[in-house]
Amino acid sequence: MVKAIILMLLLITLMASLDVASDIKHSVAWAHVLLEASMIFASILAVVLSTYWFYQVTESNWNDAENKYKLSEAECKYWRDENKHLIQGLAEKILIQFNGWQLTKAEIEVGFLILKGFSFSEMAGLRGGSERTVREQASNIYNKAGMHGRAEFTAYFLEDLLPTNTANTN
Repeated sequence: MVKAIILMLLLITLMASLDVASDIKHSVAWAHVLLEASMIFASILAVVLSTYWFYQVTESNWNDAENKYKLSEAECKYWRDENKHLIQGLAEKILIQFNGWQLTKAEIEVGFLILKGFSFSEMAGLRGGSERTVREQASNIYNKAGMHGRAEFTAYFLEDLLPTNTANTN
């Protein structure tokens, strides 16, 4: 929105400048030329101030987002470090279940990516394959596990990790 306003102000400045040039060429009264020149100056000032404000706000928002990301990243690292042995044990148990379902190596990889919450397109990018292949592998996983989709598959592993009565989680 701000960019559109800045572009419109630049367009007004350009059109007013062309009008002033034409007025000078046709010997229009100087009072009229000065009035239009002051409009050009006001437009240029508005462009400069709007651009400055836009970049200040954008930079501020970027810094806020970056700080939140760094904090989130630090909290995530702390959580992982604190629970490393539990996470490793869970990963091993999940792998045992995957092997019990006789998943292929590729299906195991996709299975872990599903549990991590990646989309099919993200998985395809990470694995250097096509989204269609990832979807087929996910479908094979669900079939071999006797499940109907991502939600049921994820719940199979995560449901018992979370408390059922969230009112008593303090």
